[in-house]
Amino acid sequence: MPRRAARVALVACIAMLAGLTPLGRAVGVRSDAARAQIPPPPTCGNFPLPACPSSPAASGSASASASSSPSGSPSASPSPSPSPSGSAACPSGSPSSSPSSSPSSCPSGGSPTPSRSASASSSPSGSPAQQTRSISLFSSKSKVTSGEEVDFEGRIFSAGSTCSGADEFVRLQRRIAGSNTFENFLSGLTQSDGSYKFAGVEIESNADYRALAPAHDNCASAESSVQTVLARGRVSIGANDKSPKRGSLVRIKGQVRPGDPSSKVRLQQRRGGGWETVLGDRLDGRSRYAFEFEATGPKTQRYRVHWLGSKQNEPGTSKELKLRLHK
Repeated sequence: MPRRAARVALVACIAMLAGLTPLGRAVGVRSDAARAQIPPPPTCGNFPLPACPSSPAASGSASASASSSPSGSPSASPSPSPSPSGSAACPSGSPSSSPSSSPSSCPSGGSPTPSRSASASSSPSGSPAQQTRSISLFSSKSKVTSGEEVDFEGRIFSAGSTCSGADEFVRLQRRIAGSNTFENFLSGLTQSDGSYKFAGVEIESNADYRALAPAHDNCASAESSVQTVLARGRVSIGANDKSPKRGSLVRIKGQVRPGDPSSKVRLQQRRGGGWETVLGDRLDGRSRYAFEFEATGPKTQRYRVHWLGSKQNEPGTSKELKLRLHK
């Protein structure tokens, strides 16, 4: 190859590696800025540059990527991965076609610009905010005799009607005296105004009650305050003869519900302005009692039986029993 042609080819190849001018342009026409960007020509031993592509060392150093120098002017730096064609990483007017993890890219003007991150944090999908709620609970009675009925009622409140309107699920829970945990007892749905009612609930033992509105959709859960209902033991009373003959044997008997075998009962007689205990007993295995005594004393006598209670129930007292003695 003539010496002049070799020089022209060398300058053109260097310009191409620097990303300053395409091969189709005259290599002799360049701006001062373009001249400043031309790096020192790569060496290939004693061989001219056009003869180097077949050399592994030359092809491995032919690719370059643009990066910004601290002063803001672009500079060429060798890429860690060799370019397959041995050409510049960013030919004039086109960005690099190979995937790059470098922090810059080359626009059509050949100047490097920072690349944007491919990933972006996504915000919530616009789901509505959760609505806080509250729920009330009231009982129609706070103390009853075992077996009596109580009404429980209340209402759900929230800022939005969608969480305190009709058909909201409500669960009534109960914790029986002596237990540490609440258990599901009853359940129902609210009316259009968010109110609910559990009517005619039979009470057997002392217990705490609370109402729950479970969370659903964008409605938060709600829990009421605790309502305590105490249950007195139900004590029945009867006699074998309400008009006994003086000196005969009178038998007063009955039963306590709910049952609590071995608990204590007292037979009391009305004397003066109060009740006086005259006999004592313990309930049998079926929570029954029996008192026997001789019919003596005033013609009219009044008796009752008082049960001392248990862990599950309050003390209970029977109705008054009247005896009329005769000769």
